[in-house]
Amino acid sequence: MATSPAIAKQCTDLAAARASAMLGRAIEQAITSLQQEEQRCTLVSQRQELGDAWLELSRRRQDWSQRYGPALQAAQFLRDAPIPFAKPESDSFGGLSLVDEDVVVHEIESARVLQLIAPLLEQPLAEIDGLMSTALGLENVHPERNPLRPQVFARALQDLMQGPPQPGLPKLWGRHLAAPLAIEIAALYGDLLKLLRAARLATATYRVLPTASAAAVAAPQPTALPQRPTEGQGAPGNAAGGLGTGDGSGSGGGAGDGNLVIPAFGNSSAGGATSLGGASWADLSGYQLGDELFQNFLFSRAQPSTQALAPAYYARVDAQVAAVQSGAESFEPYDLEGVQQQRTLPPVERPARPVGTARALDEAVWGRWAPARERSLHRAQLKKEARQVGQVLGLEVVHKLVDQVAQDPRLLAPVREAIVAVEPALARLALQAPRFFSQEEHAGRRLVERVAERSFRYNDEFSTEFQEFFTGVHSAFQALNEQQVQDERPFAQVLRKLEDRWTAEDAVEERGSKVAVDAIHFAEAREAEAAQIAWSLSQRSDLEGVPAVVQDFLYGPWALVMAHARLTESDNKVDPGGWTSVVSDLLWSVKPDQTLRDPARLFSTVPGMLERLRKGMNVLGQDQAENDTFFSALEKLHSPVLKLRAKSRRSAHGLESVAVVDAALLSTERQQPRARGGDPWLSRKELQVAGFEDEQLSAPAPLEETRDPLDVAAIIAGLQQGSWVDLHARGRWRRASLTWVSSRATLFMFVSNGGQPHSMTRRSLERLLRERMLRPVEAGAVVPRAIEALSQQRAHAAPAPSRRATGEVRLAA
Repeated sequence: MATSPAIAKQCTDLAAARASAMLGRAIEQAITSLQQEEQRCTLVSQRQELGDAWLELSRRRQDWSQRYGPALQAAQFLRDAPIPFAKPESDSFGGLSLVDEDVVVHEIESARVLQLIAPLLEQPLAEIDGLMSTALGLENVHPERNPLRPQVFARALQDLMQGPPQPGLPKLWGRHLAAPLAIEIAALYGDLLKLLRAARLATATYRVLPTASAAAVAAPQPTALPQRPTEGQGAPGNAAGGLGTGDGSGSGGGAGDGNLVIPAFGNSSAGGATSLGGASWADLSGYQLGDELFQNFLFSRAQPSTQALAPAYYARVDAQVAAVQSGAESFEPYDLEGVQQQRTLPPVERPARPVGTARALDEAVWGRWAPARERSLHRAQLKKEARQVGQVLGLEVVHKLVDQVAQDPRLLAPVREAIVAVEPALARLALQAPRFFSQEEHAGRRLVERVAERSFRYNDEFSTEFQEFFTGVHSAFQALNEQQVQDERPFAQVLRKLEDRWTAEDAVEERGSKVAVDAIHFAEAREAEAAQIAWSLSQRSDLEGVPAVVQDFLYGPWALVMAHARLTESDNKVDPGGWTSVVSDLLWSVKPDQTLRDPARLFSTVPGMLERLRKGMNVLGQDQAENDTFFSALEKLHSPVLKLRAKSRRSAHGLESVAVVDAALLSTERQQPRARGGDPWLSRKELQVAGFEDEQLSAPAPLEETRDPLDVAAIIAGLQQGSWVDLHARGRWRRASLTWVSSRATLFMFVSNGGQPHSMTRRSLERLLRERMLRPVEAGAVVPRAIEALSQQRAHAAPAPSRRATGEVRLAA
């Protein structure tokens, strides 16, 4: 095959020469995009972050443009260094760098950029990979050896983004730089293709390998684990990793049988280095989801391989079935005693009960599918039904993900057991849609995710509320396990029925919480209106000589009465309720120099005025005791004139026994309304409707040490609407979500199951957090977390690290 290293160098030189202008134009587009998003954003914090992002990017534009070319050339020499967890175009998933945390974070950020730009470059990249492999003197296509693959551009860009002033900026920059940079790279690829085609290079092809000898796969142990093949090697016992073609000899045919290896997923990297022999496909338990085998299967844009399976595969599966039926495979029993012991513990103190695919379930609940042996046998039977490599991989992905979700401690044990129990239906779905778990909107994945997500509403598996939820899930999963699965429709139908039921329940709860939120909103609106009224009252000229206690009453309770009337009476009266007219009489009645000159007016005014004042307090919902000080002072202020009317010694004596009032309250110095910066006032009825209660009355003694005040502040700062907490209220632990926060973050409302509101001031929230009577609960998507956790696991313990020519220490495959 004709090669031309000089052509390859011309290509890399051309890319380095254009890099500065390419990145400069991409940055201009990214700045414009960030500015547009900033203008559309309504949240102040996000607008600030977006503004900081485009401003800092503007400052760095010239420096980055100058440095991008050298960074690109430097990145070309790191082609053997993988970017962990990238999806289709990443280098080998089998080797993770044994480096410090900063480097790992750096490579993950590179992977994020890569995932954004790679889909836009798929079409030109395939031809460039073939031609560049030829130019480098390679007989087969090696995408990972292409010095101008998308990974190189992503890594070079990430190198420039190190050390930003704010941790969140690289992610924003990457999101807005990806599309314009991909356009620039695509234009460069077009010119590179012209250069490569002009050199009349033959396009390299993907490698096809011969199968191994018969003796290599005649292993007597039916459950032997296939070893992860290293680069350039096949699976153990399969010298070339051969995949039989069904000639009767499987992957164990003679050396000259001519069988072929076909990658399990489109055009895999390393020319089929991860291909397995026919029998080896029967047991993939030694491979983790983080291995290249599964990562490419899950995330490659190519369709799963439709290559037929060899007879040796089915022979191995038959051996597995026999092992399960004979009892050679061991399983964990269901721990009924442990379940009963957990009933005696508070929900927040119960340890996560172990659940897994190799552990039995409660037979009274799951019947046929309770024994782990039955599920394992069913899984093996489905392997026998598989006809293509992609189906085998799909079955293994379902099994691994179900087992990982079963270990998620955030979920109640019955929910994890339900997901284990529905594995038979999910596995049958994998035969029809092998990669459905990698598709976020697929009904099979959505069903698992939504059941798990819905279960976060509950913290007690023994409560009536949870049992009602679980009954619906149990019925749905049992029905799925008994159905024939040809596509995702059975899962979509089951999910739709569950969603309809949940929506109806939510509607009832939302009505209850809406009443509570409306009560607080009304109190806030009343408080704001009262502040305006108090300011207007403070401008009255007849306030001169009025005692402080009366001024405070006007600015406080009476302003609330007037505000309440304005907000509740629909007609547009100048003085709704007539409460303003009382003010003039009140102010006149507390000035002795005027009332002594006209005692008859006072005698006729006071009874009706007092009746109106008390009626106003009743309308507002204030108890008379809340204003005892005011009415006692008012009685004392009226007593000099009322004595004149006393007609008996007894009545005069009663007037002389008026309660003593603090002299400061009788000061006639002009007062100003207090600033309305705190919590709104609520009546006793409004407090009940809004869910305010004395949490201290229902709180048991703290179960653990109290939290540090700094931790408490950090927890409150991290609370957002929708955050889940475990709250001890009204005698028991409840799972509640944060539904509403006041504009000043001084009031918080949580809603527990059934739409029960639990409102509290910030001070109460801080106390509950300190005493651990309110505990944040970690929630979030379950399936992505399981995929990520499995992607980071290694298949086997690695030997001592070896140093490559690049100077980078990596774990050997």
